This record gives sequence, C-alpha cells and structure tokens, in this order.
Amino acid sequence: YYGEPLQSEDCKTVSLPLIPIDALARKPNEDNFGVTLAECEQYTVPEFSAKGAQYLLRVSGTSMLPKYNNGDLLACRRIDEITFFQWGKVYVMDTRQGMLVKKLFPDKDNPDNILCVSENKSDFPPFSMPKEEIRSISIVVGVIGVE
Repeated sequence: YYGEPLQSEDCKTVSLPLIPIDALARKPNEDNFGVTLAECEQYTVPEFSAKGAQYLLRVSGTSMLPKYNNGDLLACRRIDEITFFQWGKVYVMDTRQGMLVKKLFPDKDNPDNILCVSENKSDFPPFSMPKEEIRSISIVVGVIGVE
C-alpha cells in the first residue's frame, strides 16, 4: 500500500486502511501490486492519527506473544529512508522471507545486520538478519487488542 490515509473534513483525524498482509508482502514487480483504499476496511482512531500512523495490519502468529496476540491490529508508520533504528522498538518488515513483526536491536557481531527479537523467545529465538534483506519497513506506533 503506497497511498495516503483518508483525511476527515475536520482535518483532525484520518481513516486508516486495514491492509491485508498478502498485499504488503507482494514484490513491486508483481502484477496487481498493492491494494486500493476501496478494497480495505477503514478505521478512525484519533490517537493513531496523532502518532502519524498510515495503515493498520492484523497480527498473524504467536511470535510476539504476550505483547501482541494473533488478530490484534497494529498501527504502522512507514519509514521511507532508514537513517537510524529506534533500538528496542517493534517494526513490521517486508523481507525475502515474508512479513516479520519484531523488536530490533544492533547486531554487535556484524554492523551490517540487525538482531530480530520476538517477545515469545522460548518458541522463537532471536536471529540476525542483513539490513539489505529489508524491502520495506514500518514502525509500530499503536495497537488495538482483540480478545
């Protein structure tokens, strides 16, 4: 998804599209890349607008338990140019291996890599990944928990 959120008439909040995870994981040279706003559910959350959120993404899997549950909605802000990472923050990354939601830390053994850490460390141990493997990245700025 590369469009902008829909802005309300009062200019204070925006409607954030809920992007299907398969749309984010498509390669730019694939046919039918991305989705249109008409294809996405829209959510208006003023607190997310204030944090610069541009889209929502539904959590799939258990690697970030207990912080994020399967089905939770993550509010994300795209980062177009990585000049630095906010270490310890949660990011959504599109990689050659697929979409990842992880806390990021520096790899002390290799400055060209990042350390990807799950909340559920017993089932998902940390791993190092080359920065060049990241095709797109967003920082998570909020969450709607689903019970």
